[in-house]
Amino acid sequence: MPTSGWGSCSMALTPLNSIRQLGAFASVVRPENETSDTRFLWYDRHCPAKSGHAPRTRSQNFSLTGSPPTCSNEPARGAHWPPAPSRPPLNPDDSAMALDSTARRLPVYLLLDCSGSMAGEPIAAMEMGLKALLGDLHNDPNALETAWISIITFASTAEQLVPLTELNAFHPPELTASGTSALGEALELLADCIRADVRFTGPNGKGDWKPLVFILTDGEPTDEWECAAENFRLQGLATIIACGAGPEINDVTLGRLGDKVVRLKDTRPGTLGAFMRWVSESVASTTRSLGTRTGSDDRLPPLPDDGTIRLVQ
Repeated sequence: MPTSGWGSCSMALTPLNSIRQLGAFASVVRPENETSDTRFLWYDRHCPAKSGHAPRTRSQNFSLTGSPPTCSNEPARGAHWPPAPSRPPLNPDDSAMALDSTARRLPVYLLLDCSGSMAGEPIAAMEMGLKALLGDLHNDPNALETAWISIITFASTAEQLVPLTELNAFHPPELTASGTSALGEALELLADCIRADVRFTGPNGKGDWKPLVFILTDGEPTDEWECAAENFRLQGLATIIACGAGPEINDVTLGRLGDKVVRLKDTRPGTLGAFMRWVSESVASTTRSLGTRTGSDDRLPPLPDDGTIRLVQ
């Protein structure tokens, strides 16, 4: 198998009865930077969730056999974009995976906390904010050409409500709030989705730009999120902006999640609306600067000066 500057991986096809029943296949991937006991099973891209028939959950896309990944205490010094691809396309002619150097996309993932504490006005404000975000990006030619959006929500479980979709085909989903905050599961699902959705640079051409991820939460995670956050950061899969809303947010937790951290003073509709406008400005600003700058800090627009949103790190 050809290798690139991102590292290489060893691969073997593994038949699984449960996957046969779904009409898909999985491949066992062992990236060089993982331990010998780690096994990743990635479903074929042609699954019902990708065709819009059903939301994608982590159990549909990612399974572990053997020992689970272990956390490393080493900083993510070696993390870089693009990471080692999990596997090449099973069908090189697949239009969803074929690389086109003239159509590099900016994948944007929104991870939204839909736990019970967001019920009522906050969840309604987020729905309105998504519609406003779509309208703002439609008015920006660079964003309209380059940005693709995906929505992942997390409550008691995590699911990808909207797969990575171009702006012209994107429809804001209906959001409901209930349950707890399974942020760790959402991060594992996010890693799975990026490896399935994003086109990586290879012999056929350049891949997509490094994904941009916005995480919005109003409280502490309720699952075991630490390993998931550390493993995601070590892989260097995306630039993450972690956003905490309200008084229940722990800045230390946010700092472990994101490359950049911002705080919203509350979850009122006006504050969440201002945050979604800032997200749309961030996406548009990033699409305008692609190929001209390195890093992400200088791509983000200024925060509102009314104090509703402030930079933590």
